[in-house]
Amino acid sequence: MVSRHQSWIENSAMARKVLMSLTAAILVHPQEATAHHMIGGELPDSVLGGLLSGLAHPVIGAEHLAFILAVGIIAAKVVAGSNLPVIFLSASLAGCALRLTSVSIAGGEVLVAASVVAAGVLLAVDRKVRHSLLVVSLALAGVFHGFVYGESIAGTEPTSIVGYLLGLGVIQYALAMAAFVVTKRFSDRALPQRNVLMRTAGIAVGLVGMVSFALTI
Repeated sequence: MVSRHQSWIENSAMARKVLMSLTAAILVHPQEATAHHMIGGELPDSVLGGLLSGLAHPVIGAEHLAFILAVGIIAAKVVAGSNLPVIFLSASLAGCALRLTSVSIAGGEVLVAASVVAAGVLLAVDRKVRHSLLVVSLALAGVFHGFVYGESIAGTEPTSIVGYLLGLGVIQYALAMAAFVVTKRFSDRALPQRNVLMRTAGIAVGLVGMVSFALTI
């Protein structure tokens, strides 16, 4: 029992370190965190270049990464929630397609930051939310995130766009489902420090969103 408790203390300490690292990374490199320039700032000119850009964008954009992981964690806490990452993923691809057709969404970066803050709050308070409300909220958030994703690929060749969308879909699903599986394992064990880790994750996500919001206004 003592060793298990000690292990959870160590996990909580590690979570706090991750929180500090994420926040520091955005504060030290604000341009990289908001611009999301791929492959040296150049537009991809091939399927492979588009694929690599799609795989990289959600990872180097701290607010996108935080939200995707939050989607997986939230989905793991909801009955039949495994479809939520797919809903977010589909909506993000649709939002990206909207941007590529020159449809305008005012304040895309601000809306993305706001969605990250909201996800952090939801995790931190650890309250149950209706599945239908989550579906609508994640679909809207997906459109906003996707629209911002599309900013970095607009104006390139159609073949690059295909690769980009493929990479974007693969990396988002992989990250969300990884968070989903890890959270499920913690939840199923009903360990005593679960709430501490959930709130820590929520605070981390929320802070990333707030820093991102501050950098966009």
